[in-house]
Amino acid sequence: AVAIDQTEHCAPCDPSLGCLDGAFSCVDVADQGTYCAATCESDADCPQAYACGATTDGARCLPSPGDKIAYCNVAAGSIFGYEHPIQETAWVRPGQTYELDSRRLGDLAIYCFGGYRDDAGVFTPTVLGVRRHVFAASGVVDDTVDVQLEHQLKRTFRLRLADPPTWPTGLQPPNIVISLDLGADGVIPFSRTYLDAGDHTWLAPRQLAALSGNLHDTSYFFYTTVQADVTGAYPRAYNLVQHVERVVEDRLPVRDGGAWTLEGKQIQRDLYAVYAATGQQAYAVGEDGLLMLFDGVNWTQQSSQTEEDLHAIDGRGGQDIWAVGDRGAVRHWDGVAWHPVDAPLDNYRAVAAATDGEVVVAGDVRVRSYRDAGWRVEGPPSLQDIHGLAAADDGRVLAVGSHGRVFHRAVGGAWSQVPTPRDLDTTLFAAHFDADDALVVVGAGGAVLVGDTFGLRAVDLGTTADLTALAPTADGGLVVVGDFGTVADRGPDGAWVVDEIPDYRSKAHGVFAPADGGPIRVVGSAAFILGPLLHFPIITAPLHEGSLGDTTLSWTWFGGPEGQFSRLRVYPEAGASIWDLIVEGAERQAILPDITSAAGFDALGSGRRRLEVTRVLNERFDIDSYSTRDLSIYRRDSWSTNQSTFYAP
Repeated sequence: AVAIDQTEHCAPCDPSLGCLDGAFSCVDVADQGTYCAATCESDADCPQAYACGATTDGARCLPSPGDKIAYCNVAAGSIFGYEHPIQETAWVRPGQTYELDSRRLGDLAIYCFGGYRDDAGVFTPTVLGVRRHVFAASGVVDDTVDVQLEHQLKRTFRLRLADPPTWPTGLQPPNIVISLDLGADGVIPFSRTYLDAGDHTWLAPRQLAALSGNLHDTSYFFYTTVQADVTGAYPRAYNLVQHVERVVEDRLPVRDGGAWTLEGKQIQRDLYAVYAATGQQAYAVGEDGLLMLFDGVNWTQQSSQTEEDLHAIDGRGGQDIWAVGDRGAVRHWDGVAWHPVDAPLDNYRAVAAATDGEVVVAGDVRVRSYRDAGWRVEGPPSLQDIHGLAAADDGRVLAVGSHGRVFHRAVGGAWSQVPTPRDLDTTLFAAHFDADDALVVVGAGGAVLVGDTFGLRAVDLGTTADLTALAPTADGGLVVVGDFGTVADRGPDGAWVVDEIPDYRSKAHGVFAPADGGPIRVVGSAAFILGPLLHFPIITAPLHEGSLGDTTLSWTWFGGPEGQFSRLRVYPEAGASIWDLIVEGAERQAILPDITSAAGFDALGSGRRRLEVTRVLNERFDIDSYSTRDLSIYRRDSWSTNQSTFYAP
């Protein structure tokens, strides 16, 4: 707080003593402490650099975040986030008027962002107003375009990049363009300075709480660019998400009678795991110590007595449940209340309630077990970086983690590593003891492993989505959930079927299937997924700055989904493309047609040339029947591109 000398404005105070001047009260200013603040009815009652704001003791004069001001602009014509330069006459203070050049003619919208501008000139928007269906005619001055600031900017979007590409030097921070599409009226840019929340998740503050009022028929457009951290502009990957009406995923998927629906539960924080206690009753844990109870009808929050993220939960019935999380957070439910349990400092990511009162937990460092109020380290030193645990009724434990590692603890307590396919180098997230001592393990990139303690084999389900959790079903099958609403069901006959939860653009973290055959329920992330992202193409022939030995062009990629087609373009050192080839998305090689032999024309010529390879994901594309319209970026979901230069002899 900034005090004003010779006054009690923002003077520190003791709530028990109050302030000397009767016009001031000692108010609690959030986490900044207690200060004297004068009563007010409007900003005019407050000194310069102060504004009349709400406190726990009514309206008081508080330090202003800056100059209260708004700017107005004309909605852009492009959904790619371009904003017309702000005209000097477009800045307006309370009680003033603005003036705009319409920039274009015809139907358009005028929008105004209201907020505060600090001494450094940084503007922070807090509210939006939009006047739609304005007709701009040539040479006409319209002085009736009043804009009401009515849409509060009080929501923060959580945006997560799904399986972004990798590069040896790393990636630059993504460029995320957010636009609000008003249809014929144009586009309002909503891009902000984003905050890195970790795990490829970015926070976009000061967004609309809802698309309501005169914005009820609008939708969002997300255009994301991911670039390798290298000198130059390539390689790059792009993702396009259009016609979005809901950005925060506060609904939970439910499957009843074979059909998926999304129940609006208004849970706007991530849920990381769920445990089915008894019948339809379940507990879920998540972000910032979130702990939820499902009673068969409703979800209600319970006190976990911690603000640390809780990552995992397991139990033995409804009276003995364990939840674990970051910085040694361990909580135990005894049927009456949740109690904290002292534990070694670690970030716990998995828990399994074994037999005879034993609890096994996995942290960033080691796996530990808890029995009779004591902790001990489990297994060999290689038993590290474990992401999932499962316990059998006879005391056996299964641990899965990074680099495709699977460990098994026998009844006697001895740990051993379970053989997995040699080429498996992915993170495994969840495991299950199946019937007849069989094991099932799932993980990143659509990994599914089945077998026993003597060895596991991979099952190809045809998906590259991360698979994060699984649960046995009442009919003897399994249900597996993961990224992008991906669901994989294994029926009682052992056959696998991959499905998708409609309209669920998020990541599932947990699933429970009641033993009585009731509805299957899923918990997951509240973040909106930006993806899929095609991984970068790597040009292998001709080599960069090498000579073209023959007319074969080759490229490859590692990870990520497969595109529908690849576009190859060869350019001279300057100018338009010489060659433009379209090949199927699975192909990694193309041969330039021999025009010289066929027509006596050397189309490639000689000298320095540039090859651009673009992989494209467009599920509506048909390689046997397409036009140039099908190549438009507006019809793409994702694309990635890379370039190299070579010398043609």
